[in-house]
Order: sequence, then structure tokens, then C-alpha cells
Amino acid sequence: MRQINCLAIVVFSVCLSFSFQARAETWRKLENSHFRMYSTAREKVSRELFMELEGFRALVVNFIKVEIPPAAEKVEVIVFNNQANFKKYTWRDDIAGYVLPTENSAIIVVPAWVWGMDATNIIYHEFVHTLLRHHKAKLPGWYQEGIAEVFGATKFLDGHFNVGAAPKDRFEAMSYGGQLASFNDIVSDKFQTHRSKFNQDPYLQYWMLAHYLEFGSKKRKQDLDLYLTLYNDGADSLEAFQLVFGQTPEEFWQTELKKYMNQRRIPGLRVDVAPEMSDSAISMSEADLGEVERTMVPLNIVSASGAIQRKNYERGYNLLKKLADNANPEDEGYIVIINNLVWFLSTCPKDKYRNGAEAVRLGELYIKDKTENIGYLDTLASAYAEAGLFEKAVELQASLVEKLDSNDSNREEFLKRLGKYRNNEPWRE
Repeated sequence: MRQINCLAIVVFSVCLSFSFQARAETWRKLENSHFRMYSTAREKVSRELFMELEGFRALVVNFIKVEIPPAAEKVEVIVFNNQANFKKYTWRDDIAGYVLPTENSAIIVVPAWVWGMDATNIIYHEFVHTLLRHHKAKLPGWYQEGIAEVFGATKFLDGHFNVGAAPKDRFEAMSYGGQLASFNDIVSDKFQTHRSKFNQDPYLQYWMLAHYLEFGSKKRKQDLDLYLTLYNDGADSLEAFQLVFGQTPEEFWQTELKKYMNQRRIPGLRVDVAPEMSDSAISMSEADLGEVERTMVPLNIVSASGAIQRKNYERGYNLLKKLADNANPEDEGYIVIINNLVWFLSTCPKDKYRNGAEAVRLGELYIKDKTENIGYLDTLASAYAEAGLFEKAVELQASLVEKLDSNDSNREEFLKRLGKYRNNEPWRE
């Protein structure tokens, strides 16, 4: 796998002997039964964010209808006071916010302001993703992003929430020359947003589809429910769409969706403020720096990934090495650090940082037994190849390919690596 999979990070406790961002800022801690927020934003901004998030939670849980396990009830939120500090903990420059699933719950990471938006809408979007993790049904990627965009644009005004407003920043991107991807690609299971040449525009299209099918008409809402049922039962996303709607997604855009988007007034929901928005149950205090630093460990893995992807290999390696040296191997998340370090030692384009023997040693010690996680084993195969153990690399990689469904988005990349190993070539990231 890539040196970091931001959807598979596990939070864990670790004592660190070196200083992170936490020491450079004054951190506030806000907490109730549903959220724990660490924020370097101003006190008023932090409290308002927290209260609105609590009200939003009551709204969206009722709409999405998910049962949240008790252990996953409390979500952590980290708010940076400016975009510059936030960017230190991203892996791409165009990230506005993200969510890191943890062993039981999640960490939402956002700046207090970005691209003319405040943190509220970014948090809303990411919080929807934390809820969808607990949805009983398998949901297509476009719908997950679309419904997160629909609720992410929610506005709180005069004691009520307005749901369904157009995401202004997405439409502004279009006005500056953005292009729409094919709606056939958007709905396809194989479409990968972060690899699209259309920058932010896929999110606008996700929003268009989800908004129209949820709010456009009662008939289309019923059709959406049938489509989601077919998809959950194993149908291909594009095939299910054509079966239910009688046309391809691109044809659907031309015949219905474009007309809906050209309306002067797009429908939505107006919901009165929830009683949960009272601040009486919120505790607020200056945060303990040790506690903040432990919470920040997954973000430093993200920071290492960002440095590596920006070709700052020295910084990326130093961060991963320090994390590994200071973590407890008994901690649940230690394997995440080791997986990233082994991948880096095996696949870094710079010769000076690769070390096949050390990668194999760490991989066989900590990764080999993680047979339930093909991403970790993919990393071990890359270590074998870097160490010149190509027979082992081929055998392991071939077994992983067999486990992947034909439409799995990872299959093509796994096959490419297998081809390299069969030619006695290691993989380079």
C-alpha cells in the first residue's frame, strides 16, 4: 500500500520524547458526551463550533438513521487556528479537512478557516463520513461523498438549520474554468476522486446527484432507495443505475439533472434548532499538552506521508523513525507506524533511504501475522522484493491479488507490483 492509508489509522497512546505542533500553540479542550475537541482557535470560535456541531449531530443522525455503537459515541475534533498550521498535517495541498477512523471512533481534523469557508461546514462533511462508517448497508462512493456534501453545506441561521444549500465553493471552482467529469465515471465504482484531473468538480457532481435524488421528487427518492438496495445486494453501481433509472448517468444528467440544477430555487430542508445545542453540558478548559500530543500521533503519520509525497524524504523518514522509536510495540496502533516505515524503506525512490534487510526484519516481526489486512501484506511483499527475495514477493503478492474482487480499486495497482516482482524488479513509489 502507499506509505500511509489515511482511512486505516488507529489512535493509540504513546510517550514522545520530541516536540510536536502541540507545544507551539495554546490548546483548548471542549468536551461533552459526544465530542472531544482540541482547538487553537479563539475561545468564542471554538465554543460556537462545538455547539453547532452538537446540534448538527442530532439532525444528521435522525436523517441517516445509523446506530452508533457505545464505544464509538465520542468523536475527537482537532481545530487549527489557521490554514498554515493545518497544512503541516495534510498529505496533499488541496485538502480542506479530513477524518481519520480510529479503532472505535474517529478524529476530524480541520482548520478554523479555509478558502473563504469556516470550519463548520468542513466538520459537518467529515462528521457525516464518521456516521456512514456505522451504516448497515454498503453504500456507493459517489453517494457517500454526495450526502456528505449535501449536509456539509448546512447553514445555521436564526435558530434553525437550512439543509441542502448549494456548496458555494464548488460552484465557484466551476466559474474559474473547472470541468465536469463524465457522470458515468462519477457513478462508477472505479472512479477515484483524488486521481481525477477535474480537481474539486467531482464533489460538485456528487452533490448534484445526491441532492436531486434525495430532495428532487418523491419518485426519484424511491428510485434512489431501490438503487441503493441493489448496490448493497452486490450489483455493479453503473448497471444498477441503468436498471433503476432506465438510462446511463450521463444521459440522466442531460435529461433531468441539468434542468434541476438550473432552477432559480433548489429545494431543501429547514429544521428547528435541536435542544442539544445548549452549552450547559460542555466543559471547557486549557488542554493538557501531553494529552494533545498523544492525540496528535496519527496526524504526525499524516505529516510524514505529506512530506514524502512532496519529496521531502528526509523529513518524512525522520518523523516515521521517531514515531517508531518512541512508540510501544504493545500499543494497538504500533503496526500502523511500522507499516508506513517498512513501505518507505522498501519503495522510496532515493537509494539512501532504502534498506531491504531492515524492512524485511520489521515486516516479518510485526506484519507477517496480520493476515486479515492485505494492505500490510502488500507492504511485506514490497520488502521482500527490495531485499531481492523475489520468489517470496511473487508468492505473497499473487495470493493477495486472488483475494481482491475484480472491481476492487486496488487490484490494478497490486497487479502492477506483481508484474514487477515477476521480472525481478522492486517497486518504487
